[in-house]
Amino acid sequence: MAVYTSTFTIGSTGSKPISGVPFLPDEVEFYISQKFGTPEDDVAHLSIGYADGTTQHAHSILADSTGNHTRVSKTKCLTHYIRSGGALTKTLEAGFTSFDDNGGGDYGFTINATVANANYQIHYRARG
Repeated sequence: MAVYTSTFTIGSTGSKPISGVPFLPDEVEFYISQKFGTPEDDVAHLSIGYADGTTQHAHSILADSTGNHTRVSKTKCLTHYIRSGGALTKTLEAGFTSFDDNGGGDYGFTINATVANANYQIHYRARG
């Protein structure tokens, strides 16, 4: 099984094609942790997601001084929450759209972002 890892950000909502994968993937895993460039004190974040072309799911885990909080989506491949003004606030969300053959040996996948925030780097691992 081939494996490829890389990163991207989501700066705007809508369709987001990710290219540059050297093979046609059949599944992709995502993870997001802290905001890059700006540390978030006294908070631990981890969001993980998965898509295989048929199934997608995402989990966002947040631990802070008020306790541990988990949010789960079975209809999105990415979801990420932070605490803002005392409430849990969704800062990223996207659903899986397709695996893509872009031609010329360039492959990838497309997601559809419904909540965007370019301050978070999304790591992914494509397998095929």
